[in-house]
Amino acid sequence: MEIRLDGTHYPLETLGPGRRLGIWFQGCTLACAGCMSRHTWDPAGGAPTTVSEVLARWRKALAEGADGLTVSGGEPLQQAAALAELLTGAARLRDEARRHEGSAGPRTPDLL
Repeated sequence: MEIRLDGTHYPLETLGPGRRLGIWFQGCTLACAGCMSRHTWDPAGGAPTTVSEVLARWRKALAEGADGLTVSGGEPLQQAAALAELLTGAARLRDEARRHEGSAGPRTPDLL
């Protein structure tokens, strides 16, 4: 599924605890006063990618010790189907990584 993003960043050590993969969605019609991310408002801005490509970045971040995922924007819910696919896939990959580590429980508090 296609998704339009402003970008991703890893490791991100703000916007949540631990080392995180940050994902900034592109496009927002809410136009909140005081928004710090006005550059993400234009739905034609950013770059198109696929949920699969973003999940590959998440898999790599998990292998490098990521503690969590931060989704921001733009307004992620304005790409609701892509967001749902992304979060479902991210949770699956996180759980697989934890099982691979030999532990069903989180390394740190559940951060996804």
